[in-house]
Amino acid sequence: MRSPFSTSSRDPLPYIDHMSKFMRPHIEKIVNVKGDNNCGFREVARHMGMDEESHPMVRIALILELQAHKSDYMPILGSEERFNYIMNDLYLPKNSSGIA
Repeated sequence: MRSPFSTSSRDPLPYIDHMSKFMRPHIEKIVNVKGDNNCGFREVARHMGMDEESHPMVRIALILELQAHKSDYMPILGSEERFNYIMNDLYLPKNSSGIA
């Protein structure tokens, strides 16, 4: 049995077993980015052709997008409280000495 954590060079899609079966036919590539609180932003940066370390630029772009088009996102998010919660989470912590 193949390990779900297989990273063998013979394995064309390592970690594929972690994905839902209905999604597997649509997955072309799996990239293992640095596992921190920025991993989603790191992957978007890579997908856009930037270095993984450019993740703050992606985060800032999302903040600006949400601010500029708040009225478009409000029906999706449902409330001002939810919008503010998401916006507050997007800003980097001022004190990075604590646990995220």
